[in-house]
Amino acid sequence: MSLRSLLVLAMAAPAAAYEWYAVFKLEHGAEYKINLGQTASGGTAYADPAMKLYFAEVGATLDAAKLDTLVDGAESYMQTYCGTDAAEGSIIEMDTEKKCANLVMNTTAATSHWELHFEEHAHRRRLSGEMSYVAIFAEHDMHAEFESAASGHYLTDKATGDDIEPECDGEVDHSGHDHGRRLAACPKPALSDGASKPAAAVALALAGLAGGLALFL
Repeated sequence: MSLRSLLVLAMAAPAAAYEWYAVFKLEHGAEYKINLGQTASGGTAYADPAMKLYFAEVGATLDAAKLDTLVDGAESYMQTYCGTDAAEGSIIEMDTEKKCANLVMNTTAATSHWELHFEEHAHRRRLSGEMSYVAIFAEHDMHAEFESAASGHYLTDKATGDDIEPECDGEVDHSGHDHGRRLAACPKPALSDGASKPAAAVALALAGLAGGLALFL
């Protein structure tokens, strides 16, 4: 393989679909608010005008094996199913165990808000009032890059206004991109296929490039 081909392969490695995830305890039948604020350019712009969010139900308990499966498949799921835009002010209906949307900011406002409706799943015996653990995978760090004084906490209870804090933070390979905030660590998934590390594809491509370059030295 030529040097040029190796460089093309490395450059073609896909960007990580998410750089942050955490697990929350949510109530079926309840409504929540997603609140994102401008934090870039001195608080006058959004860190990104759009951000993909993937919601995946873990279950009534924080089962490490189930979370492992969700984490391993998150990269692929987001690349496949996050194409639907959710304009600021819209409602995100989580009426299945998985939901992905591309949140589009209102760039003319200091804050952008969405409603998250965590619906019952009668077909899976998930009824109103029952609590369930939900993993949220985000294209960017919601706390560090989208929480402002104006927006308040990024996830709140619509009825009470209370902040909904993560039960645990996921371990993500930021490849040097670290915002410095760490809560209790989620059950650590086994790296069965490398998909739980969003930078894995890039790392593999670079490793291949390094090996290929060695042939020319």
